[in-house]
Amino acid sequence: MKFTELTNTSLKELYITYKNNRKTANIIFFTLLGLLIVFLIITPFKYQADASIMPPKQQSGQMNFGSMLQNMNLGAMSGGLGSLQQSNLSLFYGEALKSRSVANYIIDKLNLRKSKFFQNYKEGQIQEIVTQSIDVLVDRSGVIYLSTYVWTDFFPNSQEKDSAAILSSAIANTAIEALDFIIRQRANNISSKTKDFIAGEIQIYTKKLDSVQNSLEIFQTNKKVLELEEQTKAIVSQANELSVELAKAEVELNLAKKLYSENAQSLKVLQENYNTLRSQFNKIQTGGLTGEDQFSIPLKDIPFLIRQYTNLIREQKLYEQILAYLRTTYYQEAIAEKKDVPQVDVLDWATKPYKKNAPTYSLSIIIGLIIDFFILSMFVIFKHSRNKLN
Repeated sequence: MKFTELTNTSLKELYITYKNNRKTANIIFFTLLGLLIVFLIITPFKYQADASIMPPKQQSGQMNFGSMLQNMNLGAMSGGLGSLQQSNLSLFYGEALKSRSVANYIIDKLNLRKSKFFQNYKEGQIQEIVTQSIDVLVDRSGVIYLSTYVWTDFFPNSQEKDSAAILSSAIANTAIEALDFIIRQRANNISSKTKDFIAGEIQIYTKKLDSVQNSLEIFQTNKKVLELEEQTKAIVSQANELSVELAKAEVELNLAKKLYSENAQSLKVLQENYNTLRSQFNKIQTGGLTGEDQFSIPLKDIPFLIRQYTNLIREQKLYEQILAYLRTTYYQEAIAEKKDVPQVDVLDWATKPYKKNAPTYSLSIIIGLIIDFFILSMFVIFKHSRNKLN
């Protein structure tokens, strides 16, 4: 039968053809319907459990130390510390949930090798099935949505359905535990490596500080420096006082030379006083009023000594501050290495699903009936076309 002839066929003619072949048509219809019902009865059930995780928070301590390492040109050591930004941490957690490490943790924790749902599979197959049964979605806010599902065998009974539902929620919750374990293990490893690195840096800067302190001690001994700033003030103050006294003595001596003869006793006394003051002033310039003065510095050497002394003191204070920071950070990392604080903030734990996720009976029946009627229609059209040809 040509297409034009088929389009000209009325529904009444098709109905008559159906009535004439009603027995065969009904057998086809109810056979297909029966096959659909049998399929829905024996098909495996799918149970899905859902959980969610809050957006992970960046560890501030690791970020601070990572910045310090970068400022000290030690970026290689700080590569794993705070390198993940907040927006990427959720994606990292999502990828970690799909990792083999999480799958192995789930397999070991739930003893899936002996579970009736996995006992017929090899190790690698179990790992692959567990990984594929985990679906992860990260939304724009950073919340991580976790879904896990378990399939029953064909023609499942009520006990098997209940076990599959329980196992789906157990896998979801165990996956979260596995993620937390991995993150804590990673954080502890980073803290351990950081602590070891800082311990080495403490030894280096302790040696540098000892060297600077030794150099400062030698400098103070050789240059007669105790507290350079205080010593300079004292020396300058003495020099100023002697300068005033020396100026007064010089004025009195010049006046006496005009008033008295050269052999006058008063003139000799003033001359001796002036010479004494001049000698003391010269000694201050060269360092020390007496030969036993151990910490008097020549005024001409003060600028050079100030520069050297300042450099040594600056290095000493710098190393002391670095060591104080390193020791504080060392104890912080030592505490972080030992503490066992959860790293994953769970928003919702998975609960046992109260109904199956698949198959959906209503949708399956609708689709099945559509297919059934389509096949039945094809059968009626085929019969009608054959009758036309005959």
